[in-house]
Amino acid sequence: MLCNEEVILDGFVQETREGYGRTRLTIESTLTKQELLNIADVESVKETSTSAYHLILENPFIARDI
Repeated sequence: MLCNEEVILDGFVQETREGYGRTRLTIESTLTKQELLNIADVESVKETSTSAYHLILENPFIARDI
């Protein structure tokens, strides 16, 4: 990927994507909404259906751990 004629990203697309975290996740979990909010760096939780949630994270690099 180029920006102002300089290479800013180089490599395979999947490797590049894996190198960046996500701040918005949709997950299925047996945890409650409150338990998910108690996880460090989870900013907000919205229950979408039974055991399904949309999470917004402050730190995108914790997404893999969740």
